Formats: sequence, structure tokens, C-alpha cells
Amino acid sequence: MNALDVAKWLRENSDKQGTPEFAKALNAFKILDREERQASGVPGDTVEEQRMAAESEIPTLDTAGNVITPLQVAREPEQDPEFRDKLLGAAEVLATMATGATTGAGGQVRGTLAGLAEQILAGQFGTPEAAQLIQQKAMETGAEYTYMPRTQVGQEYLQAIEEPLSSIPAYIPAMGSAGTISAALSGARQAARAGGAPEVAQMTGQAVREVGPAAMDIVVPQPVRAAVQPVVQAAVEPVKQTAAAVSAQMDRRQQQKTMQTRSILESEPDRADVAEFQIVNDRVRPDQPASDALKQGWDAAVLGSVKASSDLDRRQMEKSLRIHKLGKRSASFAAKNRPSDVIGESMMKRVNFLINEKTKSGKQIDSIAKTQLPGKPVNYEQPMEQFVSDLADIGVSVERGRNGKFKVDLQGSDIEGDRAGAALLNRVLERLGDTKVPDAYDVHRAKRYIDTQVSYGKRRVNPLTAEAEYIVKSLRRNLNTALGDEFPQYRQANTRFSDSLTALDQIQDAVGKKVNFESDRSNAAFGTALRKVLTNYGSRNSIIDAIDGVEMIAKKYGLKVEDDLMSQIIFVNEIDRMFGAAATGSFKGQIEQALRKGSDFARSSAVEKVVTLAGKAGEAVRGINEENAIKSIEEILKRRKPKQPGTELVEQ
Repeated sequence: MNALDVAKWLRENSDKQGTPEFAKALNAFKILDREERQASGVPGDTVEEQRMAAESEIPTLDTAGNVITPLQVAREPEQDPEFRDKLLGAAEVLATMATGATTGAGGQVRGTLAGLAEQILAGQFGTPEAAQLIQQKAMETGAEYTYMPRTQVGQEYLQAIEEPLSSIPAYIPAMGSAGTISAALSGARQAARAGGAPEVAQMTGQAVREVGPAAMDIVVPQPVRAAVQPVVQAAVEPVKQTAAAVSAQMDRRQQQKTMQTRSILESEPDRADVAEFQIVNDRVRPDQPASDALKQGWDAAVLGSVKASSDLDRRQMEKSLRIHKLGKRSASFAAKNRPSDVIGESMMKRVNFLINEKTKSGKQIDSIAKTQLPGKPVNYEQPMEQFVSDLADIGVSVERGRNGKFKVDLQGSDIEGDRAGAALLNRVLERLGDTKVPDAYDVHRAKRYIDTQVSYGKRRVNPLTAEAEYIVKSLRRNLNTALGDEFPQYRQANTRFSDSLTALDQIQDAVGKKVNFESDRSNAAFGTALRKVLTNYGSRNSIIDAIDGVEMIAKKYGLKVEDDLMSQIIFVNEIDRMFGAAATGSFKGQIEQALRKGSDFARSSAVEKVVTLAGKAGEAVRGINEENAIKSIEEILKRRKPKQPGTELVEQ
């Protein structure tokens, strides 16, 4: 589909002119026609053909069936009438001086040149007789071309210099000061452009044609220049001042814009509105690779995020992009690897750190318990009293049986009839109801026993049993506090263990039990789950909270985190948007496959087909394709910041 095809459709469907369908096709034609002409370098058509094409909204074809480019008519800039009159008057005075001292330029130069030619041909050039004949020829021709002002302002300006000029003797064009006529005509041309007056443009154009660029340097005596200068200066000076003021204002605005851009780049470098700029050698400069990436279709906000990312983040992004590229070459590789696996790899570094912390602190707790707690007293009475009080609050009473063991009575309580809850409470009471006074090590073991009887994390459980479990967990927590109060090292190791365990449980609940932290495929499972943070899944908030919790605890215990999971997630999602879903069997992947097969295109209207094909053709002309899109973002990803200590993700 090219511009000619669209033009033919427009002509065949001219009765649809004014409809949205016709407007879309016309817009597609304009885009394709402009791009094809720029790409091929083919010149336009004749002026007459272009004028005819410009009069019709529908594209016009020549005899060969090619589209004729409409004539582009330049619009004259509007100007204040008074300002325009002054410019025109000044220009007329300049023209009078130019033609009075150059018609004498137009005429005298022509006469001078003609006389020179005649004398050269006669072999008399250089003699006094020849000089006299040349002067006579110039003066005879000069009177034919003298220009007199036609506007009132021009006549007033001319009167202002008439008297000083009247005392100046006649002069010969080949003598006097150089440059005045050239400057006068140059000023007239500038005045014509500034004022937009057709008369001035026509007048100065004629003067230039008559005199010729090389002959503009005809000389004028100093008295003439001195007489003209005040009037010329009075006319030109306001123009200069206005131009200077406009230039200064533009400079100020540009400086303000540059300062604003710099401030954003320094404080919010990931913002979309500064994605096409960068700071180089302490100065704001255009970022051409970023502009190229935007041209290829990369989102400005995503590009800003990529540019603001750390070196470690960009290396991870490069891995994701490399996986995408390899997947395009091998279906087997694509089936086993996805760009999102890299996100899971980054997350597993944090998870593995916490797993190691939990394991180490757990071993430390056991070591302290075995070496420091045996035989040492601890205040366990207060936790037990609180336990009995919590049971009483829900109506559960504790009784000692005939065998001397404690048991609960649920009659009339909030959890009456809950056998599982009753069994749990009785097991705990039996373990703690020994008549022997426990030492610190016994309390530690009782706490460990409770851990085997209750569950942590989300699970389906009878609400009544959950109430009983909550009270038992409170007992464990109070026993742990009693041990920590007496043994500080035990408390530190236990806090480390508890923090790590809590963070791991939180992330496990957020991503689901199916994500096995010990699996070889945990990276892939994590990567898929973490991408939900950019969707409308109900679990997105819990995943975000869990990521924050994991990072906070990991940093607390020594993990230096210099990458940003959210930036990596954003980039992987952008790969998906730019090049299609990696999971072709997913719902999104199936939709994209259907679109690629053209089922949606086949059902579209004729004009929609035209616009679609025109868009694809335009992208091809501009070099917009997947290969160039990948190259453009790779230019950004390979950038590296100056090395600084502590910029790697390491474990301590």
C-alpha cells in the first residue's frame, strides 16, 4: 500500500468527502506521500500543476498516474501598520539613494559597463578620452532609473535629507567612499523581509537585478553617507531594538527551560518529560539515542526509568532483552526461558539471603540455649498467668483432673464444641503442667513444642480453632519475651530468626504456596508472580508489601541492595508490550496470535484497511522495526555510571 493507492481510493470515493472515513484516508495519504517523496528525493511537479492540486482536497494525478504535490504558498507575516509604513518609507529612501547613487547603480553602472565594453573593443581603454566617454555614457543612462518615494512617510524621510544633499557636488560612480550603496540595498532587503511589504520586495529585487551583486560596491562620497546616516539610523534603530528585545526574551525563556530541565534531571531523572535530555559535563544536552528509542516506539516513562536505573538494573535488563532475542531464534529456548526469569533471579537473591539468615540465627539460638540456659531461672509465672487470663476472657476455664493434670472446660465458652481447639489447649497444658519448676532451658523447649502444634501463615482453619491457636501463640510470645529479658544474646538471635521468618512467610503468602523457594525453577516462578504488581490482580498490593518487607529485613541484616525490582519489572513488561507476550499460550498471547493472523484486519472497513496498511508502510519508510527498536534501547542499556564503593548486590 503506497500513496498512489490511497490517492486512487480517495478519487474513487470522492462522494464520501466530509466523512470521518474520508478524513482518515486523506490523512494517511498525506503521511505516505510526504515520506515517499523524502525517501526517493523526487522533485515536485510544475508550478501550474501544483496550483491546481492545491485548489482541491482530493489528490490530483498527472498523465502518468502519479500524485501531483500541491503548491505550498508562503504566508506573509503580519505586521503593525504604522511599523510597516516606517519600514517602507525607510526602504524607499534607501532605494532613492541606491538609484540616485546607483542608477547611478542601475543606470550608471549599466552605462559604465557599456562604455567600458565599447572602449575596450576600440582599443582605447586607459586613455583620458576613454574615461570621459565612459562617464558620459553612465550619466545618460542613470536618469532613466532614478526611483522617487511614493509613500507619504518615504517622502517625509527624503525631505529630511534633501537639503544636506543639495550642497554635495556631482560625483562619478567610479570614485568616492566604498560600501554605502551595498549597505543601503542590504538594509532595504532586510526592511522588506521584516515589514513584509510587496512594494519594497519588488523594488529591491529590481535594483539587485539591474545592478548585479558584484556592482553593488559602487562608491558614494563621504558627504552623502553623512547626510543619509541619521535618517537611516532613525528608521533602522527601532527594528534593531525590537529584534534585540525579542532575542533577549527568547534567550531568557530558553535559559529558564534549560534550568527547569536540569532541576528535573537531578531530582526526578526518571520523568518522561526529560527522557530526551541528559547532563553531560555539567550541562544539559539532547540525548539522541533516547530520541531514537522513542521514535521506535519505546514508552517515554519506561525510557526515563531505564535511564535513571543503576548499572546493576541495566545489566539485568540486558539479560531480559537477550533472553527475548534468543527466544526469537529458538522455540525450544523460548519455551524454557522468559525475560521475566531475570526478575525472579533478582528476587531470589533477597529470598536466599533471608533463608540463610533464618538458618544461621536458628542454629545460634540452639547453641545459646544448650550452653547458657540449663539450670538458670526465668520468670515463667507471668506468661502462664496471662495464658489462663486470656482463656477466661473467652469463657474457657482450666481445671485439674483426678490424675493431677490440667484440662480445659469449653462449656459456655466462645469456642464451645470445638474439639480441635480443646485438644490443642489440653496438649499445651499437659506439657506445661508438670509439677517440676522449669528452668530457662525447659521454657525454651516448651516454646519449641508450641511451634510444632500451631501453624503460621495463611491457611483455612475453623474460626473457633483459630481463636484457640491465637491464645497459644500469645503464650509462646510471652515465654520468648521472658527468656529475652534474662538473656540478651538469646533475644538478639531470636529477633533475627523471627524477622527473617516473618518476611519469608509474607512473600510466600503473596506469591502463593506453589512457588517453591527450594526449586531449581524458583526464578521463573517468582518472575511470573512478581509481574502481577503492574496488573489489576487483587494480590498486587500484597506482593508490593511483601517485596518491601523482604528488602527492609534483608538490608537490616547486611544485604546491600543497589538494584530496584520495580524498575526491572517495568522493563520486562515493556518488552512484552513492544514485541508481544512471551507466553504464547496465555490469554494475551492467543489474542496477539489472532491479530497477527489478520482475522481482525479482515473484518475491518475499507478505510481502516487503508489506514492500517498506510501506518505499516510509513513505519517501514522511517525504519521503525523490531531490529532497530532493540538496537536503540541497547544503546541506553550499555551505559555505565562512574564506579563508586558499595554499588554491587553483595551478602555480608
